[in-house]
Amino acid sequence: MSIVAGEYGYVIGVDAHTRTQTYAVVDTATGASTATGTFPASDTGVGQAITWMRRHTVEKVLAAVEGTPSYGEPLAPALQTAGIAVVEVKPPSRASRAGTGKSDAIHALEAARRVLGLPVEKQAAPRADGLHGSEGEGRRRRGGRRRACGDQ
Repeated sequence: MSIVAGEYGYVIGVDAHTRTQTYAVVDTATGASTATGTFPASDTGVGQAITWMRRHTVEKVLAAVEGTPSYGEPLAPALQTAGIAVVEVKPPSRASRAGTGKSDAIHALEAARRVLGLPVEKQAAPRADGLHGSEGEGRRRRGGRRRACGDQ
């Protein structure tokens, strides 16, 4: 079983939000952060981010995206279409983030580093709809109710 750091030259961690997505490039050979960037969470912003990623990487790339069932949902298919492998990274607990500060760049870097030593085969791939199992079903139902009741 091979690990991520042995299969990919770079891992790009992504901290996705409603308006912006922050990216951190990590060299898998050293674990060092080589670049960070923030782009709008729009089709244009994703295109800019993909161009930026290609400028900062020269080998096989893996994107470790936080929030694929929510804010990162539109990002995963765009990256995959561009030939970039994508895995879902669950955000760490609040307790584990204590003392690191609130920074999207730090969170993106942590997302990338969390997968470096893990087996490639064990990584969670985002589903096509970005939602997983019963969590997605509940979110769809709740979202539908909100839209139906939104004018009240």
